Formats: sequence, C-alpha cells, structure tokens
Amino acid sequence: MTSLLTLATLGSAIWFSLDDPTYGWIIHGVALVILFLILQSVRLNHCIPQNDLSPRANEILRDYGHYYLMPSTGNDFCGYASMFAFFGWIITAIGLYKAQLIGVPLGLINHYAFGQIAKSFNPTAFFLEESDKAAHLEVIAWFERRM
Repeated sequence: MTSLLTLATLGSAIWFSLDDPTYGWIIHGVALVILFLILQSVRLNHCIPQNDLSPRANEILRDYGHYYLMPSTGNDFCGYASMFAFFGWIITAIGLYKAQLIGVPLGLINHYAFGQIAKSFNPTAFFLEESDKAAHLEVIAWFERRM
C-alpha cells in the first residue's frame, strides 16, 4: 500500500511539474517532511548498550536500532527515499527545460536530504568500512543469539 502511495505521489509530482515545476517541488517537500517525521518516530525505539557487544557495535545499535528491530520496514522506506531522490532529478530536468534555474539547487538539496533519510532507514547498504560491516554482523549475531 505504501508503495502505491509513493508511486502515486511521485507520478503526481511529475504530472504537476509539467505545468509548473514549483508544484512538483511542493509535493516533494511535503513527502520529505513526512518521511523525516516517520524516521524520527521509529528512532524513538532506543536500544540500550550491551556488555557483550564491541564499542563500535554498540554505537551502530544505538544509532540504527530501529533498523535492527524492523529491518523490512527500514528497507522499504530506504527504497521510497531513494525513489524520491531520483525523481527529484526528473523535476529538475523539467525545470531546466522550462528555464527555471531554481530547480538545480533544489535538486541538489533534494538529493542530499533524501539520501540522508535513505541512509538512516537502512544504513547497511551504505557501510563502506570493514569495521562497520563487522560491527553490523556482530549486532545481527547478537540478535540471533537472543531469539
């Protein structure tokens, strides 16, 4: 259901952008606020530090505990945020075609903001350092031992 709502929102943003890209940016801004509020509400699930985890694993558990508690939800919302980041560039292109140069900085801000939200919903797709990947595996193993 959320996927359909996301696609409908993106489709309407593109549709209204064909008339005036400002409308597409307004729809995108509302979606940004909604996803940010959802992220803040799921972050309320705090995980307390565990003695049997390394300091880095405890840090990842503290920052991204919501992902480990609800991984499929994190994956879904990461995908939604990524789709909004991509479709923002389409609105930017429409704005450039219509000679609205304000779309370029808005496109950059949009890409950065939705990218950060996507990373916050599912950090595992963005772990680059081996220490982060090892800490992630340690947290998963810790959860599996508890189940």
